[in-house]
Amino acid sequence: MQYAQIGVERREAFPGGRGTCPICGASTVAKCGRRVIHHWAHATRRDCDPWWENETDWHREWKSLFPEECREISYTVPDGEIHRADLVTPTGI
Repeated sequence: MQYAQIGVERREAFPGGRGTCPICGASTVAKCGRRVIHHWAHATRRDCDPWWENETDWHREWKSLFPEECREISYTVPDGEIHRADLVTPTGI
């Protein structure tokens, strides 16, 4: 995931960072290697979003074309499953 919660702030990963998942509240750790896109991961092996996929450089660049407040928006679908959408526009698309 691109963002984790650090106090009241949503932040991108930084070396040595620790935060919480904005969906489930579990602990997250920053992954900031030379060969991987900087991102947050759950401290345990569990990911609360069953639709989760690895993110490529292209994917991250595409998301960056949209305002930060539109990226990685969490919502619950009618059957109760939680999802972290890559993007949600102000009109809800």
